[in-house]
Amino acid sequence: MHLVTAVGDDTRRDGYGLVLGIKSAMAEAYRKEVSYRTRRGMEGLARAGKSTGGKCYGYAPGEAEVIRRIFASRAEGEYPSQIARGLNREGVPGPRSPRWGRMAVSRILANERFAGRLSWGTTICGTRAQDGRAKRPVARPEGPLVTRSVEPLVDPLIWGACNPGRTVA
Repeated sequence: MHLVTAVGDDTRRDGYGLVLGIKSAMAEAYRKEVSYRTRRGMEGLARAGKSTGGKCYGYAPGEAEVIRRIFASRAEGEYPSQIARGLNREGVPGPRSPRWGRMAVSRILANERFAGRLSWGTTICGTRAQDGRAKRPVARPEGPLVTRSVEPLVDPLIWGACNPGRTVA
């Protein structure tokens, strides 16, 4: 089978493998440059105190009370799955869907923003050497790139009680 592209690449030509290799290398370099520029732009927004993504649950009308209730329930000893069931029983809409799940509650409980600390650039990703596929994000060894104070929705002491072994500096 032979292939001829709209730009004139023909697999029957001598040296096509070299041309393909060069184009692949150029495409990879461009992808890395776009990634770098995007991350640099987002870091600039974070340092300026501006949003780097979508809205965070808890800051629309009525959501702050749900956040406080989740933290109060956890501080009283309820597990995230029990908290989620209670919110679903009462028909409280979840952050990304109509229903709450254990992981949505757990993510809220772990989010330092609700205790007054906003961090950006807390994880890094690389690629696996053996197959070149992306690795899971891991904590940045030197800490977040940007950290700033925001208005807390819950008392930092309550946040700490819900997150043993972690502190909000």
